[in-house]
Amino acid sequence: MLMNYYKELNTMVILIENNLKNKISYTDLAQAVDFSIPHVREIFRVRFKKPLARYILERKISHIAYQLSQSNKSLVVLALDYGFETYEVFIRAFKHITGMTLSKFRKGFGSVSIGYMS
Repeated sequence: MLMNYYKELNTMVILIENNLKNKISYTDLAQAVDFSIPHVREIFRVRFKKPLARYILERKISHIAYQLSQSNKSLVVLALDYGFETYEVFIRAFKHITGMTLSKFRKGFGSVSIGYMS
């Protein structure tokens, strides 16, 4: 059974949130809390009920979706700003995480806040 790790999880979440537009290194996360990478991945999986990579992807998509709902910024610019290698990779990730296409989202079938998507 894992300990609660509130302080460490908070440190990692802040590091992730502050670096959503950058490449987030598992090594940096592990060093920030003085844990091994496998331990960081495990405590994330246990606490958030999802793999660390999925958590990071969901946070990136959440921020992009919020920006889409609040601005007319180009989808390509947003995708590249948040580190997606190509626009096509972003489109697939967006649909995978939100369950809808970008065009459906833009037509108002999705509502979003910075914290959650519905």
